[in-house]
Amino acid sequence: MMANGFYVVQPQDSLFFRDGRPYEQADDGLAAAASLFPPHPTTLTGALRVALAMGNGWEGSEGWPKDILGDGQDLSKGTVRFGALLLMRQVGEKWQPLYPAPRNLLVRKASNGLAFATLSPHRTPALTDLGLLHPMLPPKGWENAKDARPAHDWWLTADGLAKVLAGEQLGDDFAKTHVVHSSQLWEKEPRIGLEMSAESRTAVRGRLYAPTHVRLRDNVGLGIAVSDLPDRWKKPASIVPLGGEHRFAHLEPAGEAPKVPELGKINHDSEGNQLVSITLLSPARVDTEWLKPGPLFDGKAEILSACLGDVLPIGGWDSRPGPNRGPVPLRAFLPAGSCWFLRMPPDVREKLPSFLGDAADNAHGFGHYALGTFQFSGE
Repeated sequence: MMANGFYVVQPQDSLFFRDGRPYEQADDGLAAAASLFPPHPTTLTGALRVALAMGNGWEGSEGWPKDILGDGQDLSKGTVRFGALLLMRQVGEKWQPLYPAPRNLLVRKASNGLAFATLSPHRTPALTDLGLLHPMLPPKGWENAKDARPAHDWWLTADGLAKVLAGEQLGDDFAKTHVVHSSQLWEKEPRIGLEMSAESRTAVRGRLYAPTHVRLRDNVGLGIAVSDLPDRWKKPASIVPLGGEHRFAHLEPAGEAPKVPELGKINHDSEGNQLVSITLLSPARVDTEWLKPGPLFDGKAEILSACLGDVLPIGGWDSRPGPNRGPVPLRAFLPAGSCWFLRMPPDVREKLPSFLGDAADNAHGFGHYALGTFQFSGE
């Protein structure tokens, strides 16, 4: 009956997750909004905390156990902690994780389907407006591939991610076995809604809005690990509200949390330095030193290059009664899949932080990463 463990959330209907942009019918162009997916980690940790509270006697009014579940988005006063938010796919009777494609992964059409390859830093740096930067280049045979594009809409199995992290050449079996396109996991559902008059219960003329929901395939869910709850706590409620427009999802325990693929051999440069990559598995809010090439960890390591996604503005909604009730200020995060390429002495690797960003974000599952290696392009 313990509440600690790994849980999979399966929607019972379509889902709608807003981003930080306005969604206001009165403003031209803002009455339409497409749902985010996957949602930001705090969306799922909020829903799971509600399920945990309900499973342990909370009735939705006073008495929220702040010493365990925290207060609002602040988990520092509580004990509960969450792992990275994972996209899960059911294969047979088992749930298996799917990871966002690293931002250095490329895809293009090939004679037998699709081909994948990874960008890697060139050995010789180039002077840019950010300083000396080792440009990211494709492998041999991809230099003139005009149809090559970033694999942003693809998801990798654990074995597929391990191959990318190890810097392996990605053969034909990679496309057939280790990657899944987002269209195979969920689909978009454009909808039209109207405002109803409270008096007449009829549509208000001219008050239309157009949300685009997402609907997950039958074998797809969202997974997250929960830890540091009291042993006496019972399992969470099995039905939990999730996202906007009063949608519900089913919550079920799924054993132990999936383990991040571990890296074996680390590549070295000619001077014996380790060539290490860091790939985000969940969004992270990093210091400015991570946003440009140059020294890291007090000069003990060096960022050679990076493939970073567009900044994610992540906020939320404070539902607690009182003067702070309302939207939470937006903060800038880097998306999952963003990756860095570092050169460092062997002993520095052992001192890498366990997560990126600050501890308050990490309590919600932000800042998790996977360690990889690489070779300079052309070698």
